Amino acid sequence: SSGINAECGVAVCVCCMVIGLPGNILALVHFAGERARLGNHPTANKRAFFTDIYLVIAICDMLTCCSLFAVIEGYLSERKPHIFGNRFFCWAWGLLWEVLPYFSV
Repeated sequence: SSGINAECGVAVCVCCMVIGLPGNILALVHFAGERARLGNHPTANKRAFFTDIYLVIAICDMLTCCSLFAVIEGYLSERKPHIFGNRFFCWAWGLLWEVLPYFSV
């Protein structure tokens, strides 16, 4: 039963990474180009504001997708604390998982 749960967890995380990373990279490239095209023209301020918001969302979602590698490693190592045994990594990863959802919503 726990083997099936781990396999399902890995499958879901890998799918999120495989779909999420390229999609968010494309969004980041698109909105960065849009932002550069708008420049600092005074009439484009409102549009630039929303473009900046989409850029932040794409970056947050990309970081969320990248952080899934730690979850996958946890599933594959039968939840032994390999990388989570490192105090700094555990702190940084926990901080990301606490903060990123607030910025992406």
